[in-house]
Amino acid sequence: MKKKLLLGLPLLAVVFILFFQGLPRFLTRGATPQVEGSLEDEDFDLTQPSLQDLPEPPADVAEPVSELFEPPPSVDETDDISDSSEPLDHLLDDPDQSRKEKIKEKRKVKALSSSLDSEYQEEGFDVNSPATVASPDLPGDQEYGYAPSGAGVNPALLPGSSPEETASPEPSPSPLLDNSQARGYTILNLMQTQARDTVEAQLQNVIEAKIKRIYLGVLVDGTFSWDEAYFDRVVQRLNEDGRELTLVMYMTNGSTMRNAEETDIQAGFNTINPITFRNLIRYDPRTRAQYQSLVRRSLRIFARNRTLNENNKNIIIPMLEDNLDAQSYVAMRQLTREISGNIAEIYRNPCMKINPRVGCYAGNDEVTFGDAVEYHIPEELSRLDLDDGFSLDGTGYKFNFEFGVRGISEAQVGQLLDETSNRGVAYFGLWRFDRQGLHETDEVPIHPDDRDYTVPTLEHLRRERALLRRGFEEPTSGDDI
Repeated sequence: MKKKLLLGLPLLAVVFILFFQGLPRFLTRGATPQVEGSLEDEDFDLTQPSLQDLPEPPADVAEPVSELFEPPPSVDETDDISDSSEPLDHLLDDPDQSRKEKIKEKRKVKALSSSLDSEYQEEGFDVNSPATVASPDLPGDQEYGYAPSGAGVNPALLPGSSPEETASPEPSPSPLLDNSQARGYTILNLMQTQARDTVEAQLQNVIEAKIKRIYLGVLVDGTFSWDEAYFDRVVQRLNEDGRELTLVMYMTNGSTMRNAEETDIQAGFNTINPITFRNLIRYDPRTRAQYQSLVRRSLRIFARNRTLNENNKNIIIPMLEDNLDAQSYVAMRQLTREISGNIAEIYRNPCMKINPRVGCYAGNDEVTFGDAVEYHIPEELSRLDLDDGFSLDGTGYKFNFEFGVRGISEAQVGQLLDETSNRGVAYFGLWRFDRQGLHETDEVPIHPDDRDYTVPTLEHLRRERALLRRGFEEPTSGDDI
């Protein structure tokens, strides 16, 4: 008996050792999520559920201000921002702000950006490298005449083009005003057929203003249709006679998205409410690919603008009057960069015009990660800096012979032009409600196909030419330009 007991001791010792080696694994089993190897390289957070079929965001993705504020009234494109003729001096800060204060502010922004970068990298984002979600069934970038890797534009791939046709034109013998700030019109409805007379009047007017540097802003998500051939011809016309074009494209329509439940505009992402979209653009592969397709189809126009004049400037704004928070903006920024490469700069256009603390929609912020910004209302003037942009979209303007027209006065527009030019703001866009088919009798914006687009009169155009040239010429004694 004693002998059998001694023989069994080694076996018992082995069992004992194996038991205690396996115990920690048993206790911690299930603590680490198991991820399929084929998905490890994706750039979205795999711990989040797919939002493709969810009407609301995941419960664990909380809006930072949702517990502090009730959602403010949504802002749509019919909202009247200003109907005052008072001077704008009270909106200006000290233009001689000390260098130390500016450096301090930039350091704060840089520190915030670095902190958020670390957070997003933990979530699977790398703000310094392209995203990887693409739309495999869409044409490759080479078909659009541009290689995001930086290889540049291939003129032969542009529609109806040859390298000879896209060469920079010879300067016109007629003199152009050498304006340092690009000026023109924000024509969101450039490609809307029903607005063609209104659009053409403004395009011709900016040409007749005889300024060297022109600005054009266009919404390209399909809200106002998509007509690439017409868009291409417009870009070529604006580049004639030695002019330089700053071309801004807004990829999505934040204004209409704030009325997602009411709008009948099905284009783009207009029927998705802002909070749901913030999460879809971060986590849902289908939404991310759809956004990239909007960027991709714009490349050919950007390529055209680049080939016509090396001094031209291309700008992508991911969302017009955006409803984004920092996380969703950085996601759109990355998706944009993957497709656009270096053919365009990225600006942000945050909508903060209702409440500077919460923006136009609960959770809206204006973190830019170092990108330039575009603002739309006079109250945001003091926040503009070198190379930023400004447009009167959503603000509008009126002349002293007009009554019942929404917007700031002609004199106020002049003040804004002077101040933004002094600040080194890169471009300035004129915009009016009636030319976008928006009238005070409209309770909600009607479908673009059914709108009445006002064509400017000769007097409107004459005064606008004077505004476009303001500050860059000696006063003239004549009544016209």
